Amino acid sequence: MKNIRLYVLIILVSTTSALKGQVITDSFRSKQQNINIEENAKDQVVYLFNDYQSAVVYYPGEKLAQMQINYRLLADEMIIQGRRGSNQSLATGKKFDSLRVRDMTFIHHPEFGFLEKLEFYGSKFYIKHQSTYYKQDVQRGGYGQAPPSASTQNVNVIATQHRNIAYSDDMLLRNERGNEVEVRVTYKPLFGIVDNGEFIAFTSNRRLRRHFREHRSEIRSFIREHNIDLDKAKDMRTIAKYLGEKIK
Repeated sequence: MKNIRLYVLIILVSTTSALKGQVITDSFRSKQQNINIEENAKDQVVYLFNDYQSAVVYYPGEKLAQMQINYRLLADEMIIQGRRGSNQSLATGKKFDSLRVRDMTFIHHPEFGFLEKLEFYGSKFYIKHQSTYYKQDVQRGGYGQAPPSASTQNVNVIATQHRNIAYSDDMLLRNERGNEVEVRVTYKPLFGIVDNGEFIAFTSNRRLRRHFREHRSEIRSFIREHNIDLDKAKDMRTIAKYLGEKIK
């Protein structure tokens, strides 16, 4: 997926990857002033898929096109594999209705970027697939781990404002002082709804039950019976189907 480049100034001390549910964290250290995150972080936190996937893109007027697509999580950008290995961004906004890849349907929201759409019995839920990053200076003699970025609980809309541009393979993070820094990249899908122009993320079972107060006890029983984990995309789809049937 990534071009291999040599940076003389970069120092990669360690790269770790931890998996819990579907939350994936990767970290690395660098002294480079312009750190290319996508070059150094593992593909699991950079792209949604291991490789390009066959997709069908649906356009207005019942038109469709077959493409090879992957999703750049940090940039919130769908990329198309072009001829001779070239890549470009998928045009968004009103130019296409939706795209289908594997068993997933994506739309593009003008504020929240690409969302996986889950629609059951007329009720609409969404999964926001995203990665966020956190940077801190490395302190010698210190112990423990870098604190998680608070932004992992929010919708990442880094690239929703600059569309219809040529694909760029640079995702640079400025380190102006050139000190050794640790960069931590976290993939965390969010499950939620769009209500009154706001993406409401259900980051806990309690928050989910609180939102759907009329069905609180049934939701609690369903979650316990099916061992629902809101960090797992497959469980998000399960609870979305259940809620769609309950609140129709």
